[in-house]
Amino acid sequence: MNRDLVRFLFAIAMVARSVPLLAEEEQSLSPEAIQFFESKIRPVLVEHCYRCHSTDGQGVRGGLAVDHRDALLAGGDSGPAIVPGKLDDSILWNAINHRDYRMPPKNKLPDSVLDDFRKWIEMGAPDPRVKTGVSVHSKVTSEDIKQGKEFWSFKSPKQTPPRESKFAGWAQTEIDRYIAQGWEEHELTPSEDADASTLLRRIYLDLIGLPPDLEERESFARSY
Repeated sequence: MNRDLVRFLFAIAMVARSVPLLAEEEQSLSPEAIQFFESKIRPVLVEHCYRCHSTDGQGVRGGLAVDHRDALLAGGDSGPAIVPGKLDDSILWNAINHRDYRMPPKNKLPDSVLDDFRKWIEMGAPDPRVKTGVSVHSKVTSEDIKQGKEFWSFKSPKQTPPRESKFAGWAQTEIDRYIAQGWEEHELTPSEDADASTLLRRIYLDLIGLPPDLEERESFARSY
């Protein structure tokens, strides 16, 4: 039999098997399980989590939304928030116990509420809420990275030689030539060079806040 045909038949078989499994999963939400979630879990999520972790709140911090089951299972930047039946693998359980994460950030939930969440996760985290057409992107996309690389601080600096300006005769160093170029662009002109006494006075006042004495001025003038 053709190998591609085998793959095709295998794919159909897997899809056919998945349909009753999905239906079975939906049917596993007994009235008791739904009642437990609606009375014990959803009110806590709404009161303490929706503000920062829902599409209707102030945002989806850390890429984590808790307002429907798919979002909890997908998790945020740190991984799945809930792994049904596995407390230690569920980041939400870690967070509400104020271990590596703290949620709510200020006050820890009462022990009775923590016991409810333990029971809920261990029973498979039944959750009748379904996605209503809002997609939560918990990861940075390649397009985000590409756009981020265009920000000026992430680009390697490139040396651009200064253009010749009408103040080229004034410039004595490479930095002077850049300064002269800026003057010309802004239609400015340089001040005249300071004489020895003025220059020394500026240096002294800038460095120590006091003017030089007469002997220091005369000594500097001779070497200027």
